[in-house]
Amino acid sequence: IPRPPNCFMIFRSEICRSRTMSHYVNSGSVNSRIAGELWRGMSEIQKSKYRKKAQIAKEEHARAHPGYEFNP
Repeated sequence: IPRPPNCFMIFRSEICRSRTMSHYVNSGSVNSRIAGELWRGMSEIQKSKYRKKAQIAKEEHARAHPGYEFNP
């Protein structure tokens, strides 16, 4: 069972699907680096949108998989 996405993972997924990343190389590592730079440049208010989405994903994951514990 995969873990629920964190706020950065949700942000990265959204910008990779959007036109924001369409002019960059379609490479996971390049996209991640660019997403990281964009993320670090965002204000806490901008990041809060993604933190809320991550919290919702975490709650949905807990309902779908009760008793789930991350085991690497």
